[in-house]
Amino acid sequence: MNLRYKPDAHKIVDAIGALEKADWLDDARSWWPKFLFHFTSLKNAVSILERELIYSRGYLEANNQVFINGASPQIIDQTNEKWKEYVRLYFRPRSPTQYSNEGFRSINDRKYDSHCPCPVYFLFDSKELLTRADCFFSEGSLASPGTILKSSADDFIRLPFRLIYHDSYFTSLERDTILYHRQAEVAVKDKLDLSALKYVFCRSEAEYKTMIFCLSNKKIRKWNSIIGSSHKGAFFFKNWMFVEKTDLTEDVISIAFSRIPSHCGEFNISIKVFDEDTKNLAMWSKSSSEVNKETLELKIGKGSGLTNYSIELFFDEALMYADRYVSELPF
Repeated sequence: MNLRYKPDAHKIVDAIGALEKADWLDDARSWWPKFLFHFTSLKNAVSILERELIYSRGYLEANNQVFINGASPQIIDQTNEKWKEYVRLYFRPRSPTQYSNEGFRSINDRKYDSHCPCPVYFLFDSKELLTRADCFFSEGSLASPGTILKSSADDFIRLPFRLIYHDSYFTSLERDTILYHRQAEVAVKDKLDLSALKYVFCRSEAEYKTMIFCLSNKKIRKWNSIIGSSHKGAFFFKNWMFVEKTDLTEDVISIAFSRIPSHCGEFNISIKVFDEDTKNLAMWSKSSSEVNKETLELKIGKGSGLTNYSIELFFDEALMYADRYVSELPF
């Protein structure tokens, strides 16, 4: 890989090092300067890990590539077309855009028609990316008119990081300014390789299992050591419905939700269980209004037990959990 770096790369590295030591960053945020954050859906994340590249929206659309669009159509329409030619990352987790689209929501609960039922975070080494010649950055959201991309170390040093990393209460008068800067972006034209990728974080243990289920064996071997679920780091808001954890046995499937389904806007919960030995498919489906516990238990196997099966769980059309159970052999 033939990478070119900026002539003032050393100044950017020094500036990031100074941010890491800034006394105004508390422990919860002191690690943010080490990384750049790419937020996407689980299905898109699997595609990224399989091809080992992140493509821009413009590239995917021009090449008729399938991807899950979690962003608001209104925001996309108001964004200058030229920014769609860039892979875009944030300086921080939990951006305002993420607040609007993270988590499964019934159709009536979706804000601005944006929806990312199972979110995933990619964390890239900030020093490695920001010093590349093809890496640019902004001081606020590229969806806002007048926002431009910059590149030099001097421009980086002048970024308003106290506002970009702001993570506490703000007044109504401060709102627009703070939300604009919280969405400061890093942009790379057309495509971004994964050589600077350090971690991939899923929202829950169940969603981690789903990602592993969806990846090919070859990519599991390559990426498994850097994929995890976010018990720490506060990457996600976790305000909406999702699958927290599961327990699969030969006779019972136990699924723990983040909240009681009947307390949410109504949607359909459906489960497919496929017996890998007999090739039989069993289906279970209920309205969320009929599920009044945080943990759902399904008895399977009818006494004989299933020793080799796969499971997929959907909220309406969205895949929320998938995994495979293989019984341990007695020898």
